[in-house]
Amino acid sequence: MSTAKPRAWPPRTTRARAARPRPPAKQRAQIPDAVVSHYARLLDDSGVLPLIDAELGPRPGPPGLPIAAVLTCLLLSINHTGKATLVEAWRIAAFCLTAAARHRLGLPDINREDIHQVLASSRRFYRAFDRLTTVLDPARHDRRARLPQHQADALAAA
Repeated sequence: MSTAKPRAWPPRTTRARAARPRPPAKQRAQIPDAVVSHYARLLDDSGVLPLIDAELGPRPGPPGLPIAAVLTCLLLSINHTGKATLVEAWRIAAFCLTAAARHRLGLPDINREDIHQVLASSRRFYRAFDRLTTVLDPARHDRRARLPQHQADALAAA
C-alpha cells in the first residue's frame, strides 16, 4: 500500500474563471393574453370557484391573492412547462404575464428589478395556495405523526 499523498487538483484562478464563456440569460417568453383568458374562462366554466369561495367564507385579515389566479397560473404552467409545481406557476405569474393579464387575474404589479418585491410576491402566491389546501384538508393535524389504522381509513374515505 502506498503512502504517497494524492495529487491535488490545480487551483482555480479568478482569471481562468473570468475567461469561461457564460451562457446568455434566458428570457422567459410572454404568454399571450388570449391563452391566459382561455384558461381563466375554462376555470370559471368548471364551476369549482363558487365551491371554493363557499368553503373559504369570510376570513379575517387582508384578502390576499385570488385563488382563481393561482389555479389559472397552475394550468398555464402545466401547459407551457409540463410541470404542475407552484414554483413554475409563480414564475409564470411573476415574469411571463403581460400587465393586462396580471390585472385581469387580480395580481398586483411588481418591480421585477426589486428583489424584495419579487420575494414578497412569491410568498403571497404560496400563502394563497396554502389557504386553499388548508380549507380543503378533511382533518388538519400533524402529517408527520402516524395515525391509527381506523383513523387513516376514515381520512382516506373522506
